[in-house]
Amino acid sequence: MRDPKISVIIITYFHEKYIRQALESVISQTLFSECEVLIGDDGSRDQTVEILQLYKKQYSNIKIFAHENQGISRNVYNLFCMAKGNYIAILEGDDYWIDNKKLEKQIEQIEKNGCIAAAGNSKIVDDNGKCYGYKNKRQIDCIVGKKEVEQYQTDLFMPSAVMFRNIFLNSEDKYLVIANASRMGGNHSGIINLLGNSGMIYLSVEPYAVWRQNIVKKSTNYSSQNHDSFLDFYEALRKYIAYNNAFDLNYSKTIKQLYSNCIESLKKETKTSIGKKLYWECICYNLCRRIYRFVISCMKKR
Repeated sequence: MRDPKISVIIITYFHEKYIRQALESVISQTLFSECEVLIGDDGSRDQTVEILQLYKKQYSNIKIFAHENQGISRNVYNLFCMAKGNYIAILEGDDYWIDNKKLEKQIEQIEKNGCIAAAGNSKIVDDNGKCYGYKNKRQIDCIVGKKEVEQYQTDLFMPSAVMFRNIFLNSEDKYLVIANASRMGGNHSGIINLLGNSGMIYLSVEPYAVWRQNIVKKSTNYSSQNHDSFLDFYEALRKYIAYNNAFDLNYSKTIKQLYSNCIESLKKETKTSIGKKLYWECICYNLCRRIYRFVISCMKKR
């Protein structure tokens, strides 16, 4: 096909139960013929890839990249770098779009308002499709920038509801931070910060996507899982330090709060056997690091 107008990026991981609905919502788009659909499967061990192959046989603009598990961030970043469209739209494999003019409407919103991106609201459903409301409670459409991104972060929109100008075209490794900052946040916090750093974002009150929120212990939907352990807070701390260094955004308050969360969480977890192990591993690691630095400094003085 000729160069596509839109690159639809789909990330899948154990989504055999949902992927058909996700793909059908893409195929039903009014601009589907102007899309390339790039699907990255991150090591599923169910029937997800087999289902994807069936769709690939039917539609020549669908491409599948199946590989061993490498985490959401690296998976989505690699797809971004392969995208040839003027615009990129994200869809997680267990979500789906509910407006067949989503892509058409968002291109108009981006161009009319001179924005880097456009995002709609998301309808929240459980595993059985029961609706629990909507992600955002906004009453009117609005345009947000760095200030709002710094303040609201991932509360602004869900990944499956956004479209943005393809800033990855010929970018080389300019945006590698969203792959390296965190193994799991590249498609959500990573892209929100990248877009907020790059321009203005149009936010629509109209729902364009369904976000399947499965709050279960072994959920494969990362954004549905609870993240309140020491390691979760520590991962977030490392991520926002990376964002703070890479973007023209100020996360000093966020970093300070995450550091406090790390300390408090570690105090609680030391009351458990696993927590004690983590605590002493951290103590030993820092002690060894200090000893190493001391030895190196002594050697330099000789």
